[in-house]
Amino acid sequence: MASSSYQIQYLKKHEWRLLKKLRLDALLSDPESFWDASEDTKQFKDDYWIDLSIELTKKGGSKMFLLKKSEEIIGFVYGIRQNAIEFSIGGLWVKPGSRKQGLARVLVEEVVKWVLTQTSTPVLKLWSPLGHTVNFYERLGFTNLDTKRKNPNDGRVIIEMGYKEFME
Repeated sequence: MASSSYQIQYLKKHEWRLLKKLRLDALLSDPESFWDASEDTKQFKDDYWIDLSIELTKKGGSKMFLLKKSEEIIGFVYGIRQNAIEFSIGGLWVKPGSRKQGLARVLVEEVVKWVLTQTSTPVLKLWSPLGHTVNFYERLGFTNLDTKRKNPNDGRVIIEMGYKEFME
């Protein structure tokens, strides 16, 4: 399980190079964890990463949660604000050597806590690849919303899931 030796921090606006490195590292270790392919993502210009870091750090907007142990970032997740009450989780990733310790759960729970500070009537959704990831999210309280998307580049299917506690 996760211990108190871990800290949650947020991406800062000027850390676009860190954002780029983390995303590319995550794609290298888990190429099917993100919608965009690694080779495509490598081609994104610096302006893309700068704009994304601004989007993930502006007041009242989305957030990137960074999970650190000592000075090393070992995981991250995006909390994406869609509008005043709708939010989504994206880009959940934990470094392979730090898995099976409850850290992905910690990251998802941080997004849930943040969402609750933003509105009293939230909607929280995510897209998950079929397979063991769906089971993980179900254990955290998400349910299948019976909406699917197929990646046109590689045929992977993802399903939309919603956080049950916010749907009742």
